[in-house]
Amino acid sequence: DSIEYIGYKAFYGCKTLKEITIPKDIKSIGGLAFAGCNNLLTVNFNATHCTGVTKIENGLHLSAFQSCTSIKTVNIGEDVEIIPDYMFNGCEGLEKINIPKKIRSIGGHTFDGCINLTNVIYNAEKCEIATTVDERGQTLSAFSNDAIISLTLGNDIKEIPDYAFAYCSRLTNITLPANLERIGKYAFAGCSGIRRLTIPENVKIIGGGAFDGCSNIKDMNFNAISCQSMVQRNDSGIIPVFQNVPIVRIVLGPKVESIPDYAFYGCYAVENISFNKNIKTIGHLAFAGIRAMKTITLPENLTSIGGGCFMDCENLSQINYNIISCDAAFDLTPDSTLYPFCGKNKVEWIVFGKKVKTIPEGMFYGAQKITSLDIPRTITSIGGLAFGDCPVLESVNFNATRCESVSNVIDGKMRSAFEGCDKLTTVNFDSKMEVLPDYLFNGCKALSRVAAIPKGVSRIGNYAFAGCEALKRMVLPTTVVAIGDGAFMETGITSFTIHEFLTEIGNGAFGGCKRLSNIMVKKQNEDFVVKGNILYTSDLRRLIVCPVGKKMSKVVVDKNCEEIDQAAFMYNTTLQDIEIPHSVSHIGAKAFIGCMAIKKVTIRSVRFPQTDGEIFSDIKKNAELKVAPGTASDYISSPYWKGFKSTSEVYK
Repeated sequence: DSIEYIGYKAFYGCKTLKEITIPKDIKSIGGLAFAGCNNLLTVNFNATHCTGVTKIENGLHLSAFQSCTSIKTVNIGEDVEIIPDYMFNGCEGLEKINIPKKIRSIGGHTFDGCINLTNVIYNAEKCEIATTVDERGQTLSAFSNDAIISLTLGNDIKEIPDYAFAYCSRLTNITLPANLERIGKYAFAGCSGIRRLTIPENVKIIGGGAFDGCSNIKDMNFNAISCQSMVQRNDSGIIPVFQNVPIVRIVLGPKVESIPDYAFYGCYAVENISFNKNIKTIGHLAFAGIRAMKTITLPENLTSIGGGCFMDCENLSQINYNIISCDAAFDLTPDSTLYPFCGKNKVEWIVFGKKVKTIPEGMFYGAQKITSLDIPRTITSIGGLAFGDCPVLESVNFNATRCESVSNVIDGKMRSAFEGCDKLTTVNFDSKMEVLPDYLFNGCKALSRVAAIPKGVSRIGNYAFAGCEALKRMVLPTTVVAIGDGAFMETGITSFTIHEFLTEIGNGAFGGCKRLSNIMVKKQNEDFVVKGNILYTSDLRRLIVCPVGKKMSKVVVDKNCEEIDQAAFMYNTTLQDIEIPHSVSHIGAKAFIGCMAIKKVTIRSVRFPQTDGEIFSDIKKNAELKVAPGTASDYISSPYWKGFKSTSEVYK
């Protein structure tokens, strides 16, 4: 027991030796120490911390038991913690090995060349290393052996090391133990015989490439309740766990609550995913690149879906959406924005469940084939870009009678749920609608047919139809008492009637309407008035809009006016001369943008009017500005008033 070292070729050629016991204190065994022991049948290895059993000659590793082809039994002591590199390399007679509980490191190439090693019993509870990196930088696995058919993993194992059983190609079945918490990177890579796999409940981490090259796995039962990581990152990018593994069916266990980022990324053959009712989160790109799946059903209790979750699921045609309330559904990266269903897809149908209340921002962004959409009554909120850039969406039945919001700020800009739906032409509303939310169909350029606004509607939201260039006609029921800011800005409306019960028109509600030629106010209306073809509030203190279609060359703003709305004269290409009285203290942004014919602007105010942004833009270079005595220098120094062809003071 006092021996610590066994030298190079120490027992070389001892042909009568049949059994050897390596005591616990041995620290090192020299290369070829037992080589040529042709009748050695049994090795009892009790060295608890032996770190070397080889000698390198001419670049070759000469192991202690080199070519001991007769060894059939290796007994590793219960207290052994380290099995060195190349330990039993080339032991062709070895058929079975039992790895005891306390083993924490197994060297690379330990069982290489053990061509009859078919059975491995692995009980190492906390083994962290089963590889060696050689002098060329290559990772060498302990069990890279295509002879292994049976692998028994002990119940108390918590970790399977990186590369542990990589390329055991004849291994057909593995049962991962219930207490397992970590599966190392490439742990079962190249195990092409495995056909069915169950991930147990307690697994927290699965390393990248853990099942890479497992080319026959078809069925996956994923029971990990709260797995935290299923990807490896390196300088070249990311390495998912199952990329290009031909899994057909994924069943998520009844206790699973979260699916990590990249979990099933690149599992191209998946046809069906069975979600349980307890799923709460799905990670970033978790199911990206699944090409065979045609239908997906999202369960009620999901609260968060990572960006690109179903990206490039190129044959996905139907989404059954049962999520009651989801908080997040996209990711902003330095280079791009990833939405759940972005990339290639054939999404044609979106079916909403009866309990759905919210649709998060970006949820169905880029649904490629959907032509019509029914928004159910239960919906109370829709996030910005939820249906953004759906290239062939033509009609929407909007039945969400209690919907309060269809927009929000994304990446610093207010975005509508239907932004970028350039083929959307027709909208129908539920008869029980009461309010049309802000930004409802903002920017839908092709929208031309809006069914009658229901009689119960009391308010048209801010920018609800702004930018709907094809919308030529809008008739509001007498129940509408308020029109929000910019509600019909830059639409194709040609005329508009303000009925007797309308009491509020928001800032810029009709600004930039290039075809607007006539606004009529019913006699009974006490809040608005048309004077000189221009719409004002009844007290003349606020100028709302000057209809572009009137083709006026000169406008003198009423002397009582104090405020000019945003975009009030926008795109008026016939206006040449505008006089603004001293009473005006505020002019809205874009008020004269696009008025390319303007030659003269006269401002009577001693103090130049305040503004929220650019008023004139590039028209200033062709126009002269006339201002009140003693104010020219103030105007010239103002960022919104400087740049006119000339600025001079007028004394009458």
